[in-house]
Amino acid sequence: MSDAAITGSALYRQRIAIPPSALLHVRLEDVSRQDAPADLLAECTVPAEGRQVPLPFRLEYDPARINPSHRYSVRASIAVEGRLLFTTDTAHPVITGGAPMDVTIVLVPATEGNTSPATTQRSDASLVNTYWKLLEVGGQAAVVGDNEKEPHMILQIEEQRLAGSSGCNRLIGTYEVTEDQLRLSPTGMTMMMCPDDLMQQERALTTALRETTTYRISGQSLDLFDGERLVARFESRYL
Repeated sequence: MSDAAITGSALYRQRIAIPPSALLHVRLEDVSRQDAPADLLAECTVPAEGRQVPLPFRLEYDPARINPSHRYSVRASIAVEGRLLFTTDTAHPVITGGAPMDVTIVLVPATEGNTSPATTQRSDASLVNTYWKLLEVGGQAAVVGDNEKEPHMILQIEEQRLAGSSGCNRLIGTYEVTEDQLRLSPTGMTMMMCPDDLMQQERALTTALRETTTYRISGQSLDLFDGERLVARFESRYL
């Protein structure tokens, strides 16, 4: 183990949990040349393994490669199965010019403008911990009522909880997923009365969720199937 190392932690402000398979990637770069890409000096990957932010890291580097007249910075990202979730958008100076050796790196949600090797390898949204907006159910386009929440669902990692809204009432329940097999069990909801079209949508959605046996994710779209029959379609949204 090298004695030369940058230590610290990475975090984000959003109240979103990351799955156990999430990976924190930290890079040390020479950013002295403004007219050229940064030079990579060292990097490390830290598995979340069920932990939430802040995630600690120790990034070892070769001190022989450090030039006291140069500027160095660290940046970080969090990805799940190749999908970029969070990344840095500001510089975090280290080592030279009075910069610290211990830093707190604040990440922001990734957008389509943020690219990395991970995003080019896989661009599919994650099934869990993603806000899925309902687009279609039972062959009918989703309806959003006046002053009502849009219909959606979130499959939360904690205790495999199903949460969301039919567009009228709040949905709660559980789910089980194995490879491409998916079982959804809406177990309850609030009992508010809404216009007929929203009530029909609510019945269609709860039926579709209970009938779901498999799913398919393509990019930012999620299709739910009962066997080979499409029962509902969703699209991911950033939280």
